[in-house]
Amino acid sequence: MEVSFVLLHYNNIDVTIKAVEYIGGLHSNNIQIKIIIVDNASPNGTGDKLLNYYSDDSKVKVILNSENKGFARGNNVGYTYAKTNFRNEFIIIMNTDVLITDKYFLDKLIALQHTAEIICPDIVVNNMIHQNPFRIGRLSDEKLRKIYSYNKWINRIYRIPVINIGVASFLSNRKKRNSSS
Repeated sequence: MEVSFVLLHYNNIDVTIKAVEYIGGLHSNNIQIKIIIVDNASPNGTGDKLLNYYSDDSKVKVILNSENKGFARGNNVGYTYAKTNFRNEFIIIMNTDVLITDKYFLDKLIALQHTAEIICPDIVVNNMIHQNPFRIGRLSDEKLRKIYSYNKWINRIYRIPVINIGVASFLSNRKKRNSSS
């Protein structure tokens, strides 16, 4: 079984190397780990340094973007590479400043492989405050229908040009007011 990790790198080589070390230290029972580092056109040359640093490591692939593609598109480069080149059971996309400290993370992940399509972490910051809502269990079919209907309704409203322009103008003005405060 293969699991790929996609790390989006920008400028901070020490943080990226530390993330790779943590991933490499995970307990893996018959699991091949692949790590794809996508350098998002770091202007300080750290992408080339990572390419050289991991040149002999068959588990690590470094991809150099010729331009900064932003967060989502940069991660998509790594995801597409993993999907195309490896036989992944899982593809994990994470920031380089995320350190997986649970040595049995992969074993726990494998336990979920037939019951989950997307797995998101419970993000806890240094002061032990949860940054995201943590849900135990599935959403009911009724709740999913409500969410779907709401999103469909919002999508239709935003397709009306007057409303779309009005919302964009409102958000732009709010951003300007907040930045001048």
